[in-house]
Amino acid sequence: MEPAVQTDLQRDSTADQCAAALRQAILEGEFGPGDKLPPERKLAETFGVNRVTVRSALRSLEADQLVSVRQGRGYAVHDFLQVGGPRLISSLIDLAVSPDALCRIVTDLLMVRRHLAQAVFERLAMLGDDVDLLDTERAIDRLERLSTDDTCDAETFAEADLDVIAALVRATQSPVLRLCFNPVSQVLRRLPQLQQAMFRTPTLNVAAHRLVFGWLDDGRADVAAAVAQELARADARTLAALRALLDDKETR
Repeated sequence: MEPAVQTDLQRDSTADQCAAALRQAILEGEFGPGDKLPPERKLAETFGVNRVTVRSALRSLEADQLVSVRQGRGYAVHDFLQVGGPRLISSLIDLAVSPDALCRIVTDLLMVRRHLAQAVFERLAMLGDDVDLLDTERAIDRLERLSTDDTCDAETFAEADLDVIAALVRATQSPVLRLCFNPVSQVLRRLPQLQQAMFRTPTLNVAAHRLVFGWLDDGRADVAAAVAQELARADARTLAALRALLDDKETR
């Protein structure tokens, strides 16, 4: 069984690479809305793979709403800005070749996060006494321990911070909000510069979570608006720090 497992894994990896190349070509405009992709046979020759692998890659593009297939007519490219979903945001990051382009994407992403956060806390307020915040408290405790650990790197701390957010979103009991937060988390995981900008002073991040947790625990009525306001201030500082990091990298 072992050789078959390895073969399947290799095919999946190759299909992912093919899908990534085609996805980038579509997002960059090499194939525009209404265009047809080359036939499977041609794509297989281009990538040096078999047609099974190509079909797997194309199914991934279908899942992203980038293409659709019609029997006997091949794969037609969609207008991704009209029909695509949030999972494409992560791919757009790869196309941001300049600090300005990346900062624009991050600015919009943080704005979306603020609105989602406000929705989360509105939902928690609706639940009232039915909210279970035990997992959130445990996640904050772990984050606090990491904030004083000199061996903790930015990536580990960022993952722990995401665990706090994930616990809060789970507490809403809303699958819609959980699904909406996933793209934001995925982008943060892919941008080490953003992680550095957001978590420059880990103890302040912990203090912010403690403050919000206290508001929730006290049943503060305007917690959603207060969180949005605090996030707006934090995001402004993050963007300034990110810009400085990117500019420093450009001048090296």
